[in-house]
Amino acid sequence: DYFLNVKADTIGKQIANIIERSEEVLIKEKPDIYLVLGDTNSALSAIVAARMGIPVLHMEAGNRSFDQRVPEELNRKMLDHISTWLFPYRSQPRENLLREGINPAKIFISGDPYIEVLKHNLKRIDKNNVVSRLKLRPREYFLATTHREENVDDPQSLRNITEGIVMVANKYKKKVIWSLHPRTPKKLAALNIKLPSSIETVEPFGFLDFVALEKDALCIISDSGTALQEGTILKVPSVVIRKAIERPEVLEAGATVISGTDSSEDVLKSVDAALQSTKEWLSPYEEEGSVSDKMVNFIVSYKQKLY
Repeated sequence: DYFLNVKADTIGKQIANIIERSEEVLIKEKPDIYLVLGDTNSALSAIVAARMGIPVLHMEAGNRSFDQRVPEELNRKMLDHISTWLFPYRSQPRENLLREGINPAKIFISGDPYIEVLKHNLKRIDKNNVVSRLKLRPREYFLATTHREENVDDPQSLRNITEGIVMVANKYKKKVIWSLHPRTPKKLAALNIKLPSSIETVEPFGFLDFVALEKDALCIISDSGTALQEGTILKVPSVVIRKAIERPEVLEAGATVISGTDSSEDVLKSVDAALQSTKEWLSPYEEEGSVSDKMVNFIVSYKQKLY
């Protein structure tokens, strides 16, 4: 494993460092294939792999929120158009790729590997005691998370989200566990926002703790696409504090409500609507199959063609 340890005070320096240090690893290791998953800045290391002539396989291809304010939207578009093979998780992102003119022969629907990971760990999640450790009771608290740049770094959006979460806590008389991105407390302080005692801010949790908290929450309020997927599978209603999402299947299932970030009242109204859900939705993730087996078989078969 390589840890690039990239630290930079501007986005340009960060991306440049990612590409430069990734190139050093690629020159040393000389990989036959470069597999990249997702759309974070670290995934842009695929740019140098493509320039070096290394076949790039992109998992989670084709996701689109159609919101250009979202940094990941720009990243995923670049990645999709430089990749040798693309692996969307379902038919909708495949259609997005086709509309952008990508050769259908390069596209293979793989299913979502994260669903496989989540289901594999459900027994461990059931045994997790984080709820009791935090002195919480099932269905007696809300779980909130914020980390997206367009929310945390936009003062008005952050104010609206925060005031909306406060309104939820006040109306329902329940505790809110709010997992904050490391830079968010400073942003809140700059806005002179003071939170009531019913809202407990915490550092990000580990995987098992976080999903266990989701499982027993009354409702999830988040700008995380993965949290929405988890809520859908766990039958916990959710509110997405964004203007658009790249996972329309959770909306189509009826598992989540989009609040946007234009007003605090919209956040509260969306929570009201989510809590009226019957929770009888059908999870769109039931038939994922063994995604890891699919990918291993493809990689092994493709590698054999290289020799």
